[in-house]
Order: sequence, then structure tokens, then C-alpha cells
Amino acid sequence: MSLIRYYYSEMNHIQRAGGAFYKPLFFDFPNDGPEVYSHQYRNIMLGNHIKLGQMSDFGKGTTNYNIYFPKGVWCEIFKKHRTSNCITQETAGSRIDTQYPWDYYVSLREGSIIPIQNNDWRNPRFPAKSTRELQNGPIEIHILPNCTHSLGLCHA
Repeated sequence: MSLIRYYYSEMNHIQRAGGAFYKPLFFDFPNDGPEVYSHQYRNIMLGNHIKLGQMSDFGKGTTNYNIYFPKGVWCEIFKKHRTSNCITQETAGSRIDTQYPWDYYVSLREGSIIPIQNNDWRNPRFPAKSTRELQNGPIEIHILPNCTHSLGLCHA
């Protein structure tokens, strides 16, 4: 429910311009190297701005638990795995090892702006139980600008 506004916005964009919502990484990063084509079930894009890294093949003879991140900056949205909360990949083909085989990463892509609503129906301050009730709640805007790392400059 926290990402429902993002989902609706992306689906509207896809309906108008074409494309896919749930797609393997090589759709957006075709020249990123061979790693982008392997483990397609572990690394997917949800729309154009969110990457989901998950260990969906846990228990199927998997011995390595790593998630692939294409070149760029990726910041986690919900879980905090690292102190900085962001992963900077200077080169293509970078992977990070997950702590547990059931671990997952929901990461915002560099150059993205997305709406998020914190919806917890058990919260007495904002107990939305439907999308209609969710319309009355506050929205957070998460922004990750494009940055020129070598110069230390960011563009909106």
C-alpha cells in the first residue's frame, strides 16, 4: 500500500506510452554486461524507478546469495542494510552479498522522484484500510537526483 500511488502513476504512463511494469534488468540496462542477463528472477525493475532484488530461488540449490546492481546510485526505500542506505556502483557488474537468503532490497534509482504513503492500518493516527481511506493521508516524496560524482555536483 505504501507504493500504490507510484504503481498507479507507472501503470498510467505504461498505458499511454507502452512498456512493462514488472521487467528484467536487461530491459533498462542491455549493455551492462553478462550479469544483467543472469539471475533474472532475482533482479527486476518495478516501473522505471524502483529495483527489486530478492532471493526468489532460495532452497533450489542456490549457494550464492548476492543481488546485482547496475552502474549508478541506488538507495534503499524500506530496509536499512548499510549505514549510508545507498549503494554506489561505479562500474557495471557489481554485486552485493545479502546477509540472509530471504533478504531483499527495494531501491530507488538515481534520477527518480516517487510518492510514498506510510500506511499502517494499526496506527491510530492514520488507520487506512482501503485505497479510498488512503486518499486522506499524507504523502512523502522521495527524491534521488542525478549526481556527477567526480565533481561533487547534483542536478535536479
